Amino acid sequence: MVSTANAGFPSPPTAPSAWAARMRSVLDDRVALLGELTDASARQDEIIAKRDAVGLLELLTARQKVVDKFLAGQSELLAMTEVFETEVMQLSEVEATELRARLRSLSEGLHQVTARDEAAQTLLREARDETRGELMRTHTSSGARAAYTSGAARSPIDTNRFSDRKA
Repeated sequence: MVSTANAGFPSPPTAPSAWAARMRSVLDDRVALLGELTDASARQDEIIAKRDAVGLLELLTARQKVVDKFLAGQSELLAMTEVFETEVMQLSEVEATELRARLRSLSEGLHQVTARDEAAQTLLREARDETRGELMRTHTSSGARAAYTSGAARSPIDTNRFSDRKA
C-alpha cells in the first residue's frame, strides 16, 4: 500500500543536525575521491617525466573511473551547497565552522589538482614537440644519407663517392 499522506505537498524540512550529518558524509566522500585524484595527479607527473606512454594511458584510464565516481555525486553536493548558508546558520558555531572548513578544503584541493593537470598538459605538449623534433631530425638525416648514396649510384663517372675512405 502506497502512502499518500504527503502526496502533492513538499517533504518536511530535515532537522539541522540531519542535514549537517549528510553534508559531512557527502564532503567526506568527495574528499576521499579527491585524495585518489591527487595521488593519480602526482603519479601522472612522474610518468610524463619518464615519457612512459603505456603507463600514462593506464593511469588515465584508472583516473577516469575516479572522476566518474566524483561526478556521480556532484548533483547531491550541488543541491546541498545551494542551501548551505541557510542550513549552516541553524547549526552551532563549531559545526558551522567545521563544515565551512571542509567545503573550503575540498575547493582548494580541486583547484590544486586542476593546476597540476594544466602543468601536465604543458609537459605533454613539450614532450610531443620534442618527439616531433627528433623525428624531423631523423627523417632529414635519412633523406640526406639517401640522397648522398643514390646520387653517386646514378653517376657512373663519380668515383669519389666515399672520398673520405682510403683504398
